Amino acid sequence: MKLFYQTSYRLYNERIKNPLSFFILSDIHYSAATPEERLQLCAAEAKRQKPDYILIPGDLLDFQDDIDNSANMARLCGWLEQLGRVAPTIISLGNHDFYRLPPKNHKGWLTQFPSQLINTIHPIENVHILNNAAFEDDRVYIYGFTASTDYYQMDTDDKKTSVFHPGNESKAVLLRDINSLTQEELHKLPVKKARIALVHSPVYMQDEDILEAFKDFDLTISGHMHNGAVPPVLQDFWRSDKGLVAPGKALFPKRARSSLKNANDKNIICGAVTTIHDNSSVKFLNKAFPIFTTRIDMTKNIIYKRKPNIKNQYINPKKTN
Repeated sequence: MKLFYQTSYRLYNERIKNPLSFFILSDIHYSAATPEERLQLCAAEAKRQKPDYILIPGDLLDFQDDIDNSANMARLCGWLEQLGRVAPTIISLGNHDFYRLPPKNHKGWLTQFPSQLINTIHPIENVHILNNAAFEDDRVYIYGFTASTDYYQMDTDDKKTSVFHPGNESKAVLLRDINSLTQEELHKLPVKKARIALVHSPVYMQDEDILEAFKDFDLTISGHMHNGAVPPVLQDFWRSDKGLVAPGKALFPKRARSSLKNANDKNIICGAVTTIHDNSSVKFLNKAFPIFTTRIDMTKNIIYKRKPNIKNQYINPKKTN
């Protein structure tokens, strides 16, 4: 099996002065069990593609417990340093970045604000982790939106540990979280730069109220759905945006896979680097899935104004290096 399955987008953006490229790795689900080979393949592919920016829209971690060990944290930071040497690397937070494993005989997972993760990554050169904050330079404005823990029905205060109840996401809470942000963060955006929001879950990203909140961004980029766990044998034939199953969702969830159909669509859903969590008892199934990556190229070429160019392809690094 080829190792990467990449969805590439060529999109029109009238604001940019020169072409821009983004390489996206979503849902790493890093843990002590994450194979080093997988991390190094991703780093090598990023280096080969030479993007202007690398984006990770959430779920860098599987559980916080894995970075309590200093050696595990050092391995993660070493990998991020590799990415930072390729291009500015911008990371937003997902639900798994808040998780902790529960003690025995305790129902539900636990959640805790990922202070250790943020504080440790912050000093790494050219790597930026965003918690309701923006990265900005002379070419891009990239906002990392963090949904509060109770959006995922975690029943927690900001920095306290509490029980997580999987499978529910609340539009009302999402709107509350969005409305707590400032006008400057969401609407008073730079005119002559690409404007991207990293929003981990795409569940409500075609809802009219949510679209209105992010209307001033050129794109929103999400992960979370793990490509609906659609196996490679079906990948090229299944044209629907539904998947087979997604984290915490029922069978055949909608918007599990990206389906930009025209220039008015603005939410790109990325597949996962780790489809089946390496902490799972069925992690051996990961061998059946490629590493999903996303590439976005922005251009001022007018031919892409009406309809974006989208291409899906398998990439075998052994043949492309």
